[in-house]
Amino acid sequence: KGVWRTVFLERNDDEFYQLPKNEVEKAIYSPIKSMQNPVQLLFATFSLLCGFLAFNPASTFSTIRNADNLAARNADNLA
Repeated sequence: KGVWRTVFLERNDDEFYQLPKNEVEKAIYSPIKSMQNPVQLLFATFSLLCGFLAFNPASTFSTIRNADNLAARNADNLA
């Protein structure tokens, strides 16, 4: 075992991370698709971030009494 395997408590050996070896593994294997357009990746990441930052503060619209100040501070800490 290497140092990083010990630090991160990795239990699987190197064979676990290799490509499929037999027919059963090949039948259920789904390769990871590489990104073809980095601009689309950046736009998608930006869209997800905007959605996250808009949804979380918006879910505090039903606050009562003085809880709106707390919600505003939390929304400010997210940005």
